Amino acid sequence: MADTATMAGGPFAAVELLAPEPASLEQATVEVWARHYCATALAAHATVSAILANRKPAGEGASPSAEIVCINAVGVYATAAACALLTPRAQLGERLWRLTPDAGGEDGDGDSIFWLAVHLNRMGINPADIYPQFDATYFTSPTQVGSHG
Repeated sequence: MADTATMAGGPFAAVELLAPEPASLEQATVEVWARHYCATALAAHATVSAILANRKPAGEGASPSAEIVCINAVGVYATAAACALLTPRAQLGERLWRLTPDAGGEDGDGDSIFWLAVHLNRMGINPADIYPQFDATYFTSPTQVGSHG
Protein backbone atom coordinates (compact mmCIF):
# COMPACT_ATOMS: atom_id res chain seq x y z
CA MET A 1 0.00 0.00 0.00
CA ALA A 2 1.27 3.48 -0.86
CA ASP A 3 2.24 5.98 1.77
CA THR A 4 -0.91 8.02 2.48
CA ALA A 5 1.15 11.06 3.48
CA THR A 6 2.83 11.04 0.06
CA MET A 7 -0.52 10.72 -1.67
CA ALA A 8 -1.81 13.62 0.38
CA GLY A 9 0.69 15.73 -1.59
CA GLY A 10 -2.01 15.98 -4.23
CA PRO A 11 -2.86 14.43 -7.58
CA PHE A 12 0.55 15.02 -9.15
CA ALA A 13 2.27 13.37 -6.17
CA ALA A 14 0.03 10.36 -6.81
CA VAL A 15 1.17 10.30 -10.44
CA GLU A 16 4.81 10.23 -9.39
CA LEU A 17 4.11 7.31 -7.09
CA LEU A 18 1.65 5.28 -9.17
CA ALA A 19 2.56 6.06 -12.78
CA PRO A 20 5.97 7.73 -13.04
CA GLU A 21 7.76 8.39 -16.31
CA PRO A 22 9.96 5.48 -17.35
CA ALA A 23 13.35 5.60 -15.65
CA SER A 24 15.25 4.08 -18.58
CA LEU A 25 14.96 3.30 -22.27
CA GLU A 26 14.28 -0.34 -21.40
CA GLN A 27 11.26 0.71 -19.32
CA ALA A 28 9.92 3.08 -21.98
CA THR A 29 7.11 0.87 -23.26
CA VAL A 30 3.88 2.12 -24.77
CA GLU A 31 1.98 0.86 -21.71
CA VAL A 32 4.26 2.71 -19.25
CA TRP A 33 3.98 5.95 -21.23
CA ALA A 34 0.20 5.55 -21.66
CA ARG A 35 -0.26 4.93 -17.92
CA HIS A 36 1.87 8.00 -17.14
CA TYR A 37 0.02 10.30 -19.54
CA CYS A 38 -3.43 9.04 -18.46
CA ALA A 39 -2.50 9.65 -14.82
CA THR A 40 -0.95 13.06 -15.57
CA ALA A 41 -4.04 14.17 -17.46
CA LEU A 42 -6.38 13.00 -14.69
CA ALA A 43 -4.19 14.78 -12.10
CA ALA A 44 -4.45 18.00 -14.09
CA HIS A 45 -8.24 17.70 -14.25
CA ALA A 46 -8.40 16.99 -10.51
CA THR A 47 -6.17 19.99 -9.75
CA VAL A 48 -8.23 22.38 -11.88
CA SER A 49 -11.40 21.04 -10.27
CA ALA A 50 -9.98 21.61 -6.77
CA ILE A 51 -8.82 25.13 -7.65
CA LEU A 52 -12.24 26.02 -9.03
CA ALA A 53 -14.04 24.51 -6.03
CA ASN A 54 -12.01 26.65 -3.62
CA ARG A 55 -12.14 29.84 -5.66
CA LYS A 56 -14.41 32.76 -5.04
CA PRO A 57 -16.80 33.38 -7.90
CA ALA A 58 -15.35 35.80 -10.43
CA GLY A 59 -17.39 38.46 -12.10
CA GLU A 60 -19.13 37.65 -15.34
CA GLY A 61 -16.71 37.61 -18.25
CA ALA A 62 -13.67 37.25 -15.99
CA SER A 63 -10.76 35.35 -17.50
CA PRO A 64 -9.47 32.22 -15.81
CA SER A 65 -6.17 32.58 -14.00
CA ALA A 66 -2.91 31.72 -15.76
CA GLU A 67 -2.49 28.83 -13.31
CA ILE A 68 -5.77 27.25 -14.38
CA VAL A 69 -5.03 27.80 -18.07
CA CYS A 70 -1.60 26.14 -17.76
CA ILE A 71 -2.78 23.17 -15.71
CA ASN A 72 -5.74 22.67 -18.05
CA ALA A 73 -3.35 22.67 -21.02
CA VAL A 74 -1.31 19.93 -19.33
CA GLY A 75 -4.52 17.91 -19.00
CA VAL A 76 -5.52 18.39 -22.64
CA TYR A 77 -2.07 17.57 -24.03
CA ALA A 78 -1.50 14.60 -21.72
CA THR A 79 -4.92 13.26 -22.74
CA ALA A 80 -3.94 13.64 -26.41
CA ALA A 81 -0.66 11.80 -25.79
CA ALA A 82 -2.42 8.95 -23.99
CA CYS A 83 -5.05 8.80 -26.70
CA ALA A 84 -2.40 8.56 -29.41
CA LEU A 85 -0.79 5.65 -27.57
CA LEU A 86 -4.01 3.75 -26.84
CA THR A 87 -6.25 4.32 -29.87
CA PRO A 88 -5.98 2.49 -33.19
CA ARG A 89 -4.77 4.89 -35.88
CA ALA A 90 -7.97 4.57 -37.93
CA GLN A 91 -10.03 5.85 -34.94
CA LEU A 92 -7.54 8.38 -33.60
CA GLY A 93 -8.85 11.51 -35.33
CA GLU A 94 -12.41 10.95 -34.12
CA ARG A 95 -11.31 9.99 -30.59
CA LEU A 96 -9.14 13.12 -30.27
CA TRP A 97 -12.05 15.23 -31.50
CA ARG A 98 -14.40 13.75 -28.90
CA LEU A 99 -11.91 14.10 -26.04
CA THR A 100 -10.88 17.69 -26.77
CA PRO A 101 -13.22 20.14 -24.99
CA ASP A 102 -12.59 22.96 -27.48
CA ALA A 103 -13.31 20.67 -30.41
CA GLY A 104 -16.09 18.09 -30.28
CA GLY A 105 -16.10 17.13 -26.62
CA GLU A 106 -19.81 16.66 -26.01
CA ASP A 107 -19.55 16.85 -22.24
CA GLY A 108 -16.64 19.24 -21.89
CA ASP A 109 -13.93 17.68 -19.76
CA GLY A 110 -16.32 14.98 -18.55
CA ASP A 111 -15.72 12.83 -21.64
CA SER A 112 -11.97 12.88 -21.22
CA ILE A 113 -12.11 12.33 -17.44
CA PHE A 114 -14.26 9.24 -17.91
CA TRP A 115 -12.06 7.97 -20.76
CA LEU A 116 -8.92 8.43 -18.64
CA ALA A 117 -10.53 6.71 -15.65
CA VAL A 118 -11.55 3.68 -17.71
CA HIS A 119 -8.04 3.26 -19.11
CA LEU A 120 -6.29 3.75 -15.77
CA ASN A 121 -8.58 1.16 -14.20
CA ARG A 122 -7.71 -1.27 -17.02
CA MET A 123 -4.01 -0.61 -16.34
CA GLY A 124 -4.37 -1.40 -12.63
CA ILE A 125 -4.58 2.12 -11.17
CA ASN A 126 -7.68 3.10 -9.24
CA PRO A 127 -8.61 6.55 -10.59
CA ALA A 128 -9.80 7.64 -7.13
CA ASP A 129 -6.16 7.63 -6.02
CA ILE A 130 -5.58 10.55 -8.39
CA TYR A 131 -9.03 12.14 -8.77
CA PRO A 132 -10.52 12.28 -5.25
CA GLN A 133 -14.03 13.08 -6.53
CA PHE A 134 -14.30 9.45 -7.68
CA ASP A 135 -15.57 6.68 -5.41
CA ALA A 136 -12.83 4.03 -5.32
CA THR A 137 -15.38 1.23 -4.98
CA TYR A 138 -16.70 1.98 -8.47
CA PHE A 139 -13.46 0.64 -9.98
CA THR A 140 -12.00 -2.87 -10.02
CA SER A 141 -8.38 -1.79 -9.46
CA PRO A 142 -7.31 -1.76 -5.81
CA THR A 143 -6.78 1.61 -4.21
CA GLN A 144 -3.28 2.44 -3.02
CA VAL A 145 -4.25 4.96 -0.35
CA GLY A 146 -6.96 3.41 1.78
CA SER A 147 -10.64 4.24 1.49
CA HIS A 148 -12.09 6.88 -0.81
CA GLY A 149 -15.60 8.10 -1.44
